[in-house]
Amino acid sequence: MILGSTPPKLTYPIPPSGYWEEHYPGEERPAFTYAITVAVTTTPTGATAPATGAVCNFIFK
Repeated sequence: MILGSTPPKLTYPIPPSGYWEEHYPGEERPAFTYAITVAVTTTPTGATAPATGAVCNFIFK
């Protein structure tokens, strides 16, 4: 993956004062062929980091 060049498979916009949480029951989980890559950028397809940091928690099984 090349940040800013490769189209993302999933994009979740998170407002500056908000959060995103989603639970996938059973087989509704998204499938990834090779790996999961996470990036925090100012736009969904961009390569610029936001001015403030992000706190993220990920669980993968």
